[in-house]
Amino acid sequence: MTDLLGYSNTSDQKFAFRPLASVADLRTRWPALCNGKSDETLYAALVDATREIEDRTSRRLAPFTGHLDELGMTGINPNEFGGGTNMPTSIQGALGMSYASSLGINSLIRRFWLNEYAPRYPEMWEYEILEMRVLTTYGSWQDVSVANGDVIDIEKTTGFTWLQIGLFAPEESRIRICYNGGYVNDTPGSLQRACLLQAVEFLIMEGEPQQRKDMSVDELERQITKLVAPWVKG
Repeated sequence: MTDLLGYSNTSDQKFAFRPLASVADLRTRWPALCNGKSDETLYAALVDATREIEDRTSRRLAPFTGHLDELGMTGINPNEFGGGTNMPTSIQGALGMSYASSLGINSLIRRFWLNEYAPRYPEMWEYEILEMRVLTTYGSWQDVSVANGDVIDIEKTTGFTWLQIGLFAPEESRIRICYNGGYVNDTPGSLQRACLLQAVEFLIMEGEPQQRKDMSVDELERQITKLVAPWVKG
């Protein structure tokens, strides 16, 4: 039976962070190496391995919570200024355009890109926006609500976020987003295997010198590098 974090090993349920591979996977594939080691020790190695892979790729990959992006809003499309009186829009959009018009503003920004997204396997990735707020050069701020339709779309494959027309976000505005995300539904196989191999490398290197005097981690390192290479952020 699989728990809410996606593990089949119930001993992992007590851990809050979900690495790219589970303790059960590690014990199954390398039983001799894991023999005599506690679940806590193996879990710590998997967490370190996951962080190492994320550092190598410059991406958040494992399911994460409360990630903060603070971004400049860019990408104005003249068709999205919202200045036309004949353009149908929602009540919220009309209010936003009216407010902008009263300040003499007709360039309202509509788009930005989240830093974290799924470069591959978007069907395994999920977003959950916890908080989104636009900060303007006028010293004001405005909360952005996904539930109320302020956000038209967030693309999993690019992080592109499209705001509803009329939302008050003048040029030079900044936006602050706190969100959950990552490969929540499943873990891509190459990342899972890279995590396991990285954990194995850490466990070998942390072993007693007499236990690893005849071992080389060069081949492990080559395999890890090959597995994570397609995931490195360009």
